[in-house]
Amino acid sequence: MDREALVKLIVQKGVRKVNLSMFSELERKGILQEVVEVLLRQGKASEAVEIIEHVDAKRFADLLRPIAEQCVELRDYRKAALIFERIGDHELAEFINENFVKR
Repeated sequence: MDREALVKLIVQKGVRKVNLSMFSELERKGILQEVVEVLLRQGKASEAVEIIEHVDAKRFADLLRPIAEQCVELRDYRKAALIFERIGDHELAEFINENFVKR
């Protein structure tokens, strides 16, 4: 199966429904990076957020920051902190975790 078809399959079915264990860590990261890019272009932010911990999210910081801000508005502080952490805004992520995330 070619990479483009695999990315399309993951976008359609979801990352949890596709077994990527046969790929190396580097290959998986590349595939998931492409999946996140497609999901964000399609406006499927919540699906993209589910897998940002497996990719270099800093590459998508401009697209993910408004999503994180919306999570704060919706009081989904854990998700907001995760996104801010992954896009490199560690201070804001720490602030949200310390002040809003219940332990």
